Amino acid sequence: MKWNKDQILKLRRDMEVSQKDFATMAGVTITAVSRWENGHAKPSYFACERLNLLHAEYGELMEATRL
Repeated sequence: MKWNKDQILKLRRDMEVSQKDFATMAGVTITAVSRWENGHAKPSYFACERLNLLHAEYGELMEATRL
């Protein structure tokens, strides 16, 4: 999945983490996250793969807490 600025911002806000913490989880710099969310840059293929993983892990966590 390719990620756009709105999807990235929504995921980070849904996870309730700061840009700094989100950057750490994604393995990128806080500058990269800020640029993605502002639409000044797009995540690389490998960053998109990491975002996919974060999204999946977050979804699994939310599902597990509902049980």
